Formats: sequence, structure tokens, C-alpha cells
Amino acid sequence: MGVKNRIFKYYFPQKAVDLKQKRRGNCNGIVLMYHEVLEDSIDIPAWTIVKRSNFEWQMKYLRNNFDVVTMDEATKRVCGLSEGQRPFAVVTFDDGYKGNFNNVLPVMNKLSLPFVVYVATKAVSDSSIYWYDKIIGLLDKRDDLFISIEGDDIPIRKSHSNSKRWSLMQKALSKLKSMSASERDIEVKKILDENDARSFSSRIGMLSASDLGAMSKHQLVTIGNHTHGHELLDQISGLEIYNTINKANCLIESWTGIKPKHFAYPNGNYSENVLDALSAFGFSTLVTTKPGIWDGSRSLMEIPRLGIGRFETKSQFKARLAGFL
Repeated sequence: MGVKNRIFKYYFPQKAVDLKQKRRGNCNGIVLMYHEVLEDSIDIPAWTIVKRSNFEWQMKYLRNNFDVVTMDEATKRVCGLSEGQRPFAVVTFDDGYKGNFNNVLPVMNKLSLPFVVYVATKAVSDSSIYWYDKIIGLLDKRDDLFISIEGDDIPIRKSHSNSKRWSLMQKALSKLKSMSASERDIEVKKILDENDARSFSSRIGMLSASDLGAMSKHQLVTIGNHTHGHELLDQISGLEIYNTINKANCLIESWTGIKPKHFAYPNGNYSENVLDALSAFGFSTLVTTKPGIWDGSRSLMEIPRLGIGRFETKSQFKARLAGFL
């Protein structure tokens, strides 16, 4: 954790937020990136899983300080086609987790706030979870975990703090993401076998096709494309890129009746070749995982997002939104 993160963990002045808002102007804004929101009682120490009570506080704070808008409205503001009273914020979710339906939708409906869910469709169609969630799900065991990847041992002890357990898990995930898909599959199976993953049931789950159909009918919800198999696009060919995005488009349209207009790069990975391949689909916006303010200088194919995770304190959340983290 950096120095500013440690300082802002305990205190960040609201006046700094107000000052930053005045300087931003009403045509600029931020895009927040979440993944999953689960009930407070489900205590999986993963950055990707935010507690519902924390999420609700964050959304109330966001509503009090920003114009929370759809991706379409944000695009209009950035392009000078619409104006607002305050800087805007867009709330987005990656992958398509069950909690987006069970927890996010009720909170956002109560607060009348729109949001985007970028769905990777394979897990929905297969009623499965992706390889990284199988590994992350091991944290739910609360046992010592023994992870060894190509000779690099990454022991995760039950005595470690939650944030330490996640830091070590991130190290393992980063090593796995750097591998080819075939190499990664072998390593993931080995890790799951060594940690007896079959002995417990993961509480991480994905949306169903019927969930997506119901959500798409809600005026606050936008469904976006996140590929079919959550492939890292800079690691595959142009034809493979086309096929995974086209398949996701077709499935989402079959489930919701709506063709996606918005796209999120899995893991934030992209390159010039990826941008070229994506141009054929005519998406209105493409979002990254790079932090920053979204303003008129940004390409609509490389929109920045602020990642929000489980371990944010209220002060850190305010500091991140103000651009200090």
C-alpha cells in the first residue's frame, strides 16, 4: 500500500472533493468499475467482491456529489451534445455476477441510479465460473492455501490479514494471466487439485440467461459485451477476437432482445490489433481498466475507469473519486 493510500485510509477532507468537482467542469466525469457485490455475511476476502452495505454507502455518496448517468448520456456530455449541473459518474460491472441481480439491482433501483453490466457470456451459457474465480474462490475456504506456479511458491496462510491474503492471490493471478491459455489451464487444475477444491462449494456465481433477460427490461440497466470466454484479447488472433465478440453479441441479443452498444476489454488488455478488430462491430464506447478522468481528450475506444474493491475505506473511496489515488 502506497503512502497516500495509507494516509487516506483514515481521513480525506470533503472540501478537497468539492474543490476538485469545481475544477472538473460539467462535461467531464468518471467511470467506476466494480465486479461483484455480495451480502455482508459472505466474507470472501477478495478485492473483486464488495460488501453490499459498503456498496450502498458508496452509491449514496456518488449520488450526492455527481450526476450519475447512463453510458449514452455520458458520451453526449463528453462530446458536447448535452450538459449537466455537476460532473458525471457512470457505474459499471464486469463479467456478469449473480450479485449484480440479487444485490446491485435492488440498491440501484432504490436510489434510482443507472448502471452497466458487461457480460462475458460463456459462464452464463455454461452455468459455470471462469478459471480466475475458481482460484479466487479458494479464499473462501479460510485454510492455508498452497499455490506453486512454475516453481514459484506463493503460500497464503489463514493467519494472514484479509488484505494480505488478497495481495498474495493477486500475485498468483498475475502469473497465471501471463501464460498462454493451454499452459494456464494446466496450472489452474494443479492448483485446484493441490488445494482440494472439490471439498467445498464456491459461493461465487454468475448470472443466468433469465436474470439477464429480466435485467435488460429494467430502465436503469444497460447490458454490454465483455467477450464470450473472457479471453485476453491481446493474446489471441484477429479472427479469434471477432469470433468471441460476435458470439457474445449474438447470445446477449438472444437473451435480452437488444444488441450491445458498449464493450469492456477483459482484464483491460488491448493493443492496436485489438482496436482494429473491434472497429468492425461499431460499439459506441469501449472501456479500459486504466484510471483517469473521462473528458473530451479521450478516445471513445479507450475510456478510463476507476476500479473500486472490497478494501476501500470511506476516506479512500472519496480520495479515489477526487483523483488523489
